[in-house]
Amino acid sequence: MPRKRNSSKQEAKRTRKKKEIDIDDLLNEYLEEIIKELSLENLNLSHDEYIEILKEPFASAVGDVSTKPKVKTIINRFTNRLDDLLDLVSIRILELREKLDEKQLEFVIFHLKNGIKMYAPFLYSEAIKVGRNDLIDYLRNSWSKYGIRTPVKCPKCGFEAIMPDLICKICGYTVSEKYVKEQLKVIDNLYELKRTDPEKFSEIIKSRHIYIVNNLIITEAEIRQSREQIFYEIDLTESDIKSVLKG
Repeated sequence: MPRKRNSSKQEAKRTRKKKEIDIDDLLNEYLEEIIKELSLENLNLSHDEYIEILKEPFASAVGDVSTKPKVKTIINRFTNRLDDLLDLVSIRILELREKLDEKQLEFVIFHLKNGIKMYAPFLYSEAIKVGRNDLIDYLRNSWSKYGIRTPVKCPKCGFEAIMPDLICKICGYTVSEKYVKEQLKVIDNLYELKRTDPEKFSEIIKSRHIYIVNNLIITEAEIRQSREQIFYEIDLTESDIKSVLKG
């Protein structure tokens, strides 16, 4: 029986030790050093903004511990997954601020990955305002890696972001269906289809309607079975049909 009481006392001590570690207090204590080690001091954020941005990854880095971790330990855990951390910091900055100064804009464009689909149009417009073509080039490259890359490039902003509704996801520019046909080489692909699959070609000519997925021409029946989210629906004109039939 005494052993059980001792065991209960030890458990109570462990519980008290865990309660002694307050994540918010610890973040406040370590904040300045973390900002310095992660090179976040140039972001010109307020103390409260840094706290808001870092509290979630900080809590994850601390984990469920019974003793106070050293700041060096926390920073090492951050640097082990630095790209993911800076991506998250970028998203938090965009969530907190309606306007970015140039340093913040630069940081976010250089580090944003998971949020690129949502925030690329805003970042593009901000980079235009400050005349930073270098940031636009970097953002364009990030869009190609992490965004909704389409096979049709916008003639205005240069992003591969013309959606099936013919509107650019980045700058809002609207292109013509003729432009999309040219970019997707619809006539050339129809010539090739005529040679390789005459039956499918005849079906398409009769319907005068095609769908293009990953630069491939497919029929309405095929599009129903496709799981692709981005496809272009195109009507063939009389001129298109005559051009292909003559070839």
